[in-house]
Amino acid sequence: MLLFALIAALLIEQLVPLEADNAVHAWARRWVTYTRSKVLVAHPIHVWLWWSAAVLLPVVLSVLVYQLLLAVAWPLAWLWLVGVLYLTMGFRQFSHYFSRIRDALQEGREDDALAALAQWRQVDEAEARRSDWVSRVLSLALLAAQRHVMGVWLAFVVLGALGLGPAGAVLYRMAEFVARVWRVQTEPTQALGQGAPQPADGADQTGHADHDGGDDEVAVQCALLSGQAWHYVDWLPVRMSALGFAAAGNFEGVVGAWRDAKDSLQTSNDSLLLAAGAGALHVTLQDQPAAGVSPQAASADATQDLAVMSASLLDEQDSAVHADHIAPHSQDTAVDDTHTPASPAKPRHVAALASLVWRVVVLAMVVLAGLTLVSWLN
Repeated sequence: MLLFALIAALLIEQLVPLEADNAVHAWARRWVTYTRSKVLVAHPIHVWLWWSAAVLLPVVLSVLVYQLLLAVAWPLAWLWLVGVLYLTMGFRQFSHYFSRIRDALQEGREDDALAALAQWRQVDEAEARRSDWVSRVLSLALLAAQRHVMGVWLAFVVLGALGLGPAGAVLYRMAEFVARVWRVQTEPTQALGQGAPQPADGADQTGHADHDGGDDEVAVQCALLSGQAWHYVDWLPVRMSALGFAAAGNFEGVVGAWRDAKDSLQTSNDSLLLAAGAGALHVTLQDQPAAGVSPQAASADATQDLAVMSASLLDEQDSAVHADHIAPHSQDTAVDDTHTPASPAKPRHVAALASLVWRVVVLAMVVLAGLTLVSWLN
């Protein structure tokens, strides 16, 4: 049931891309904003309570509906799985820009590719035109593919195999959405501009804040703890995606990048994902100069569609994690000189990344089909 639900949702999403303005996503935005407004004190327990309401209540509701429909007729439960997956993915909505960039580069139209990148990042073309813009395209595409394809699928399969229906897809999407919206609602100058820890991945924060402050402390605590929760939700899917990159791409490059990243529970998920993607393509994602997101782009993030993470926020997270390891064998560790060094990102790597993502998707389908066949035979 899980395999055919994934295939059906992917085909429907390819044929009928989900509109940005729809009733379900509008409800999700209102619900997440409402729960954030109920956080009145900066105590972690209070924040966790309302985070649980924002994320876990939709998860429980989706499981209850699934079990009810399963008791009535399994085709109804299957249709529910397909519908939830369709609402939680966003493959076509981010791949539209990436495909335009790839096609333009293949035809030698670099100006058109830069224009598509500027539209994706929600900036003017002059800001998008920078020496490392190909690396930025690869980074954005890797992060978006994880959040809207591979991460959703992996979470869906893991919890679906436990009989929880669409719980994994809902948990993954809602955790990401809450972390994004609650972070954007934090005042940039107060929460993120004066040494406060970045909550997007939330890997090494302590989760404690000064409780006797005002709205600023509440905003910081909400961003901090929702980022922590998102980090733990995305922890396993990111590492499973890295294994997929190793199987479908340059195995030695991914393993070397993973080793150099010194993976642990506190390792940034985004950094590890970019390192694995760089290793799979045998490419170096160059260190980025410090670059923030414009206030206009940041304010627009709060109203982004549920299924598509704002490119400007992805861009900000990409800049933050570029301080970590993002290139294979870039740390001060012994490297075999017989190995060919990774090459800088070039336009041809954009098409190579698209091929890599599709190979990982097909590989995941084949593995799931094999597991489904084994379960049927047993």
